[in-house]
Amino acid sequence: MSAIRFVIPSPEDIFMKWLDTLSDSKFRDFFVQRGARIGRNQVSPAENIEDIRRHAIILAFIKVKVQGRLEERRVRVSQLKKIEFYDYEVLKSVPIFKTIAKVSCEACSGTGVIKCARCDGTGKRKCSYCGGTGHIKCPECDGKGTIEISIKVWTSKDKKEKKKINVICPKCHGTGKIICRECHGVGKVPCSDCGGSGKISCSKCEGHGHLIRFKVGVIGSREKTMRYIAPKMLLKSKLLKQSLEHLSRVGFLKLTNILEIDQEKISKIIGYELENLKEAQRELSSLLDKLRKNMKVVSVSIRLYPVIELKIKTIKNKKALIAGIGSADNFVVVQLS
Repeated sequence: MSAIRFVIPSPEDIFMKWLDTLSDSKFRDFFVQRGARIGRNQVSPAENIEDIRRHAIILAFIKVKVQGRLEERRVRVSQLKKIEFYDYEVLKSVPIFKTIAKVSCEACSGTGVIKCARCDGTGKRKCSYCGGTGHIKCPECDGKGTIEISIKVWTSKDKKEKKKINVICPKCHGTGKIICRECHGVGKVPCSDCGGSGKISCSKCEGHGHLIRFKVGVIGSREKTMRYIAPKMLLKSKLLKQSLEHLSRVGFLKLTNILEIDQEKISKIIGYELENLKEAQRELSSLLDKLRKNMKVVSVSIRLYPVIELKIKTIKNKKALIAGIGSADNFVVVQLS
């Protein structure tokens, strides 16, 4: 710590400084009853301070250096649309636009096609109609090679009969088979999976012949200083909004390690316990753990601004909430309500 003793303003000093900032009309509205005459130096802090709270605003400056470790990823071309890439310096791990590159698909050797499994790359498959023989049974003779015809024969002067004789089938010429109308006698037909080319689109690269390679990591390597306010609950408070413009010009306790944000140590230095120190230390520790996973933390500088909140209730039952921020020799007073 930069100091072994740090004096904070007393509630009375804060009250009197606030009192001095009041306009005459506001002063009368808060403290002067009808018909009475009273000066500012006659107002007692003890009679008007109803409650006192002591806590702190922690402002941490964390200098970081981005680590250069990058993770490589590969995706199909169609998957690119689902990824959000970054092209500016950002202190978190993101897909980096400038690292996008094409890489040849190993499955198809960059051709975009692979051998058709159904036809084994021949582009042909056995004709299912003829079983691959190229011929089918002659429908005319039912595969016999001959057909039976009836002829008229006079068996006597007065009698005529029909007699049957076998002749060679004119369609198959006695073979009992005809050329298959599906494969035209070849016994094979074009493969329906590849359209006869013997090749099909590579499923790994979707036919592009390449995949997309890119890297994921933090963009940038310069040192940067991040500012963090703790506890986080202050971010939505009226106290912080009213105080931010004053923090650069009031006294603070300088710390160099989050372990110094310790209730016992701080109490010995300033003489009081501050309510929210454990919460602030826990938040900063968690933040530093997350930062160290992606980058190098170069240094941490911490400013502790003591805050004394006073709840005011005057003899006229007027109420106000004020806060003194800073050291005894350099503090400001802000009115919160």
